[in-house]
Amino acid sequence: MNWYKFAAKISSSISPTASEEAIFKVIRAGRDAYAPGVQLRIAGGWVRDRLLGSVSDDIDIAVSGGDGNAVAEAIRRYDVENTGGKHTKDPYAVSLEKTQAGDKKSSAGLRVGAIDINGVKIEFVPMRTEVYSQGSRIPGITATDDPKEDVKRRDLTINAIYYNIDTGKVEDYVGGVSDLEKGVLRTPVNPVETLKEDPLRALRALRFLSQMHGFELDESLVEALKHPEVHKAYLEKVAPERARKEIEKLALGNRPAEAIRHFFSSGLYLPVFHHDKLYGFKPIHMDQNNPKHQYNLLEHTVHVVKNLNDMLLESGVSKNERLVAVLSAIFHDFGKMDPDLVRPSKSMPGASSYPGHENVSAELAVDILKRLGFGSERDLVAKVVKEHMRPHGEMHSPKSIGKFLRDFDDLPSGDDTKPRLWWLTFMHAIADSMSKGGMDYHEDVKGKHDQIKTIEQFIEERSKIGSKPLLNGKEIMDIFPDKNPKTGFIADMQKALLDAQDSGQVKDKDAAKRLLQSLFS
Repeated sequence: MNWYKFAAKISSSISPTASEEAIFKVIRAGRDAYAPGVQLRIAGGWVRDRLLGSVSDDIDIAVSGGDGNAVAEAIRRYDVENTGGKHTKDPYAVSLEKTQAGDKKSSAGLRVGAIDINGVKIEFVPMRTEVYSQGSRIPGITATDDPKEDVKRRDLTINAIYYNIDTGKVEDYVGGVSDLEKGVLRTPVNPVETLKEDPLRALRALRFLSQMHGFELDESLVEALKHPEVHKAYLEKVAPERARKEIEKLALGNRPAEAIRHFFSSGLYLPVFHHDKLYGFKPIHMDQNNPKHQYNLLEHTVHVVKNLNDMLLESGVSKNERLVAVLSAIFHDFGKMDPDLVRPSKSMPGASSYPGHENVSAELAVDILKRLGFGSERDLVAKVVKEHMRPHGEMHSPKSIGKFLRDFDDLPSGDDTKPRLWWLTFMHAIADSMSKGGMDYHEDVKGKHDQIKTIEQFIEERSKIGSKPLLNGKEIMDIFPDKNPKTGFIADMQKALLDAQDSGQVKDKDAAKRLLQSLFS
């Protein structure tokens, strides 16, 4: 994954690497031999990345004067005839999921071709104009040979810069190079119309905001994200599962908090999440009415996302763990918006409390993530959300620590790839403490870090004897042959064993047998 850094001055030209030039040479040779007259320009991610000084293999080529699939076939034919197919593999067609304007039966000149050249997948995409009908995300398209027309259909100016592989020149018709230098995310044409045509572009803009360090949204784009017609179009045009990829990339960017702030403040979260309960809830910017929370709910959530993500990046956790953690931070306090949940605080007169908000938040997280097409992640997220208040309470005895870990199924299992949910929950609690606003959180945070060390020591000790009861059901019945297992006797004894193992009282089978005999004889 590339994380892009804002550069005050970027290059206005591109010098292809030796491997890139070798690919371009194969493309030009095949085009010249069997598709003469076709013009080829790289567009999108590769141009943006190379101008920012990053290497990229995201090569999509805009084709004018020909059919993308025919160009791919021409390249393969030339390579087979001249090198025996040394550089390429068989080409294949890629669907545009679009129809030619005025002729739904024909797609001549508008097919996308793809081919592997020197191990890099290259797509040849027809230059075109697009016209969207009401309520449809699939436009009618018409081929064009004019890059100034093709550029209008692109999402952001920084993704609308071309590199002409014949001239070696950068072609910029909408100020994309300037926006790269300024660190601005802007649409090539009117942002409201751009987002209405394909509202998923709203999430793409926020995803790039999360990924691109130092960049900001153009003010016109900020306002467009709030536009009710954009929200209406999102509900009409975007299938829920299309959002998953963008939300996942947003969460895994280096600064998801900035994107989440706009996601919430614009109200875009309502059509994207589209859960019936949210429409009857208080708004996300609600005042929490609690002296322990000086931020409103939106600001608090944004700060939790930022503080948690920063700590996890510094810790070097896995991508999967960070995804679960950031998604959990986004949802963790959604239940506070439920107007039926708020109660007067028992300890602070005039303040509000939200008992059980973690359970409502977890239920919403599962429903919403399922709708968006997330798989196993949603249950992990729900677990962290549901348990995120527990590290704020007392947890010092081995018995309480053992129960906490068993509730997460996080006792030693030998599976190093499994997310450490208990640890992520503690890190979330630390970020939560840091994100209340105007309070000295340092002592609280230190206490939680100390608790983490205690739990890690507990886990190390438990790893020596395992996480299961030292005696299985048969071994217990051998000790007590007269007991009826159907009464729940075995479960009671295994619970007693686990408590004793947690406290360090029992460390081997002989000690386990003595304990049970003393307790149940």
